[in-house]
Amino acid sequence: MKTLYYFTFPKTKKMPQTENYIEMRERLARLDMADVFTKVSECLGVDYDFVMSKTRKREAADVRKIGIKFCLEILNYDRFNGDRKLGYSGVASFLKLKHSDIIHLYNKCNDYIVNNNDFREKYNLCVHLKSAFIENFNKKAQPTKRDEFLI
Repeated sequence: MKTLYYFTFPKTKKMPQTENYIEMRERLARLDMADVFTKVSECLGVDYDFVMSKTRKREAADVRKIGIKFCLEILNYDRFNGDRKLGYSGVASFLKLKHSDIIHLYNKCNDYIVNNNDFREKYNLCVHLKSAFIENFNKKAQPTKRDEFLI
């Protein structure tokens, strides 16, 4: 009779979650990205479904760039990490893109604000929305009655 030797894999341990990761998950849960993209698309007069489609037309791409910039700035508005932004993967999963696409679109948005007059005008039309989003984001951070029972 043959003896079979089985290799058993060691039980994998969960990766330790860093404080930044846990904080970013909580922040992503508080941010309503659909609302951000809806308000920006309404402000610029573009249909939300058109923006969320895979089209590369300038109107939809500009709304996506501005929405990505707002989402990343809302997620990182009180963090002092220098140039490092957190939340690329969360925004990417919402838009069904890769995190590298989000980084590229964020950098392009910043470049267009400086160099492209038409894009700068579109951005300036929507800037007032960012303060409202940050205010709503802060309101969601406060514990509610339901949360007090869990503490």
